[in-house]
Amino acid sequence: MSLYKYLTLDRLDVLKHLLIRFTQPTALNDPFEFRPLVEGFSSPKNTARTLEEELDRQLPETLKQFPRPYAEVAEIMLKDRRAAMLEDARKAVEKTHPQVIEEIFNFIGSKLGILSLSETAKSASMWDRYAAASVGFVLEFDDKHPWFCAQLSPTDDFRHLRKVSYVDRASPRYMTELSGHDVFYSKLKEWEHEREWRIVRPLEEAQRRLGAEICLFEVPASAILGVIKGPKASAAFGVGLKAVLASDARLSHVRVYDARISQTKNAIEIIGD
Repeated sequence: MSLYKYLTLDRLDVLKHLLIRFTQPTALNDPFEFRPLVEGFSSPKNTARTLEEELDRQLPETLKQFPRPYAEVAEIMLKDRRAAMLEDARKAVEKTHPQVIEEIFNFIGSKLGILSLSETAKSASMWDRYAAASVGFVLEFDDKHPWFCAQLSPTDDFRHLRKVSYVDRASPRYMTELSGHDVFYSKLKEWEHEREWRIVRPLEEAQRRLGAEICLFEVPASAILGVIKGPKASAAFGVGLKAVLASDARLSHVRVYDARISQTKNAIEIIGD
């Protein structure tokens, strides 16, 4: 299966330099990227259990610091006050949850980048939104290329293609209950028409940076199968595209297509050059 990336005219530099941007979630048009609805970091029950386990772990060591007569008194007192102490601690910890959650989301949003691709090159709305109102172009990628399958371990949520799931606006959950798929590969159903696949990579692995925000990754020429010119692309763009492809032998296999508005139905057709 081929996957497609809609691009504006100035992104012809992807082919010129074989570098492509992985974009921070905060720079994308969906304000909820990597920010699922949560009502807290952990449920009150789980928070209380964690605090109880920690108290039981630390209490023996703490009592050892008291002289023996006082240690016995302290132990009795702590047992008597145990439930109240744990409840006070739970409330105090939960007050910090909003700040912790925000810090986690901000960290994720600044340290990870997304390359979004689509199953279709025939979406009129995507040509309009992402390819400069059909003046731009689309890159066709080979989804089986090793570049898209570079996870470090079976549990690695990054570095390999994942299909995006589209969900209804779910009720808030606790952060500790969320999976990697919930956070990185789920979007609301209003985006379902994009039929997105994505690959997420840590931005620290970028091969080049332009300023503080633009993080570029080297993309193998062999991962690119074709280029589709937009329905409104100019003849000058076609000339420039052919010049770029001709200038790099690594791109000699790349095919060029035209996207055209069908004259017989409300659809976009892809026609071989």
